[in-house]
Amino acid sequence: MNVHWHVGPHKTGTTSIQYLLKKLFGSEAPQPVWYPIGQALGDAAGHGGLAAPFHPSPSNYSPVQGLEQLKSLRQLSDGCQALILSSENFSFASESNISAVSRIFLKDRLHLVFTVSPIVNRYASSWLSALQFGHFLPMNQSQPVFRHYPGFRPRYFSELFHAANPDQCSVIISDPTQKATCLIQAFFDACSLNLNLEDLSDTDIRKKNKSISHHEAQMLCALNRLVFEEASPDADKIYDGLIVGDSSYLALRRALLEFTKKSEWENLFESKKINHAGAPLSELKKIAETQWKDLIILKERKDINIFGDLSIAFGEHQFLQ
Repeated sequence: MNVHWHVGPHKTGTTSIQYLLKKLFGSEAPQPVWYPIGQALGDAAGHGGLAAPFHPSPSNYSPVQGLEQLKSLRQLSDGCQALILSSENFSFASESNISAVSRIFLKDRLHLVFTVSPIVNRYASSWLSALQFGHFLPMNQSQPVFRHYPGFRPRYFSELFHAANPDQCSVIISDPTQKATCLIQAFFDACSLNLNLEDLSDTDIRKKNKSISHHEAQMLCALNRLVFEEASPDADKIYDGLIVGDSSYLALRRALLEFTKKSEWENLFESKKINHAGAPLSELKKIAETQWKDLIILKERKDINIFGDLSIAFGEHQFLQ
């Protein structure tokens, strides 16, 4: 059986892929190409429930429970041609747990799938999400918070690759300047799954979260500077009203997204990306250089297939001043 194991990381277009997988192959009972669904596996489109035991938080960290769930799922899928698993939270698993998961599928053809978006945009988007959940630090103080997120570990890709020891590995570049269909088509091509996007309607390809564009990233940085560097030190004003109140912040983000669609904003920032002290560019650049180097080595050894241009995710242009 082919096992396509999509491990994220976060903020790389995973939700769009998961919604279509659920629509096309989702069922509670096994079928030839099976994307398992059910309350115990996850709430939305991905397998967050299945991956939750591997997330190292005190409330739900139980790798043994997670491995037992995967063993049961493997037994149920006996006879399937392909099993597809997708959750960003799988990437939080330790190397030993990743190795244990791969042993469950030892008799199968294990395909490890990474989706990768521009690291600077991903950082800005992660910071934005953290604000909504009560994280009160400006960008330049937030790096320690994200340093342990899987996608920001310097050796993230090589660590998971060597721990999983897959028969095949694919890295799919998620370009925020392209439509979701490009990312989805690349994912299906990587998994050798037949899909004709022309036969699907726009509603079939549900884009749950808009990819953060460099315009939005720049505007978020301006917001960061305004609130944390120029606003008066009034905690109630900053935290409860302007920044982390769910309704006010989500409304602000929607407004930003609408602004970025308007032509008068398109050339406002020219080719500049995040370019001020509010973002930890030097640390992100070091991470990007290490990750890119590791992927190039794996590619040259023919250990991985890369779909798209690595420079989009790790290139020097992201760090232009």
